Amino acid sequence: MTTKEFVEKASQNEELAKKMKACKKPEEAYEAAKEAGLTDDYDAFTKYMTELNEKLSQELSDEELENAAGGLSDAEAAGIGAAAGVGVFVGSIAVSAAL
Repeated sequence: MTTKEFVEKASQNEELAKKMKACKKPEEAYEAAKEAGLTDDYDAFTKYMTELNEKLSQELSDEELENAAGGLSDAEAAGIGAAAGVGVFVGSIAVSAAL
């Protein structure tokens, strides 16, 4: 699966999202993603994650997300939480990759 497909999978799988957030280095995250079925190489993985992080950082702030989530059902709020978890994961990968 491509990195884009992997991110979609991780956003829908709480256990996988937790595993990815626990990674401290991009190399660890890449290996965990490969175990989950990623077929992209390391460079494609980190490039996509960096681009996604930049895109996410231009979107809603945490406070804006919390305000929006106030009017959502529990299921909708859980979906936002899962997506935010992947956003945190993506951010940590991008920052680590930049170092």
